[in-house]
This record gives sequence, C-alpha cells and structure tokens, in this order.
Amino acid sequence: MFNVVSRPTFTRDVPVNVPSGDGFEEQTLKATFNALTDDEQGTFNLATPDDVKDFLRKAIVSLDDLADEEGNPVTYSPAILEDLIGRGYVRIALLATYTRAQIKAVTGN
Repeated sequence: MFNVVSRPTFTRDVPVNVPSGDGFEEQTLKATFNALTDDEQGTFNLATPDDVKDFLRKAIVSLDDLADEEGNPVTYSPAILEDLIGRGYVRIALLATYTRAQIKAVTGN
C-alpha cells in the first residue's frame, strides 16, 4: 500500500565542511526537509545563489543540533536559517543532502 501524504518530510544528517585554518573541519547538523514536488522544484534555478536560498527556504522545515561558538545549544529560527544559508559552504551542504536524499528515494537504494 502507498500512503498519499500531502506534504511528506524527511530528516537527514548534513555534513558541512567548515573552513578552518588551512583546511576544513567537518561538522554535522540535522535538517528536516519538505519533499517538494517537481512543479515546486522547477520554479528555482539552482545555478544561482539567490534561487538556492529561496529553494532552501521552501524545502527546510527545521534545523537541529546547532550550537554557538561556546557549544551552547542554538534554537532554530528564521534568522538562524538566513544566517546559515548566507554561508556558501552551509548552503551547498544543505542542497547536496536534499538532492542525495531525493535521488536515493527515486532509485530505491
């Protein structure tokens, strides 16, 4: 049986390569995404940063496992989302994770 859900969501760990010194430090956050329809996705040109930001605003339900520089928990908010998607390395990691999850869902692997 297939359950028809009007707005399916899914949660994934998002590995983010954060610039650090001469390289990167891998950190992880947890994102809950809306599974967008083809029509919704088709309205975005994912080759431009502004459209990727708009896409992520529509796709992201929430972000978890966030902390400040001292390690104190940070609560998800629209302002936090804007801050994070304004950083290319976070934006690319979120988009890549969403895309990988959708490809895996389609291929069944």
